[in-house]
Amino acid sequence: ARGKPRLPEVYSLALSPDGTRIAVGIDDGSLVMMEAAAQGEWRQRWKEKRHARDLKSLAFSPDGAVVASAADDALCLLWPAEGGEPSEVAQPAFRWHNFVTPAPKRRGKPLPKTAAWRCVLMAEGSSSGASLFGALNHAAGVGHVLRAAVPRGGSGARVERW
Repeated sequence: ARGKPRLPEVYSLALSPDGTRIAVGIDDGSLVMMEAAAQGEWRQRWKEKRHARDLKSLAFSPDGAVVASAADDALCLLWPAEGGEPSEVAQPAFRWHNFVTPAPKRRGKPLPKTAAWRCVLMAEGSSSGASLFGALNHAAGVGHVLRAAVPRGGSGARVERW
């Protein structure tokens, strides 16, 4: 007997500040942008897959122009809400002394890149862009909340503080 086709699972949702768009995170790493249509209906505007794993967290910038996505593949991407290529928010170079009180021989040594973005939130930043806040968990069992400056349009974000 043939099984039913597997339907994608929704892992995350974000509503645009003006309420006209919904970003949908899918279990295969896809981001789907839905747009309000006539009479309470929603239609798909675009769909892109750039994450390799479950898309766990989404957030719109306060002006609705950028969507941040975080997935189990350890990536945080910034997408133009109108569609197009996303840009990656680079992880900072973590060092042992940023996380725990280490043994002296470990102090200052870089950690392997085994950290993963877990959740994101965007808020008003400066007049030139927004602030992206994200939780970054490390395989060592510790984590941080990061803040990145996101220029208008989303390209070229950089982590400012952790």
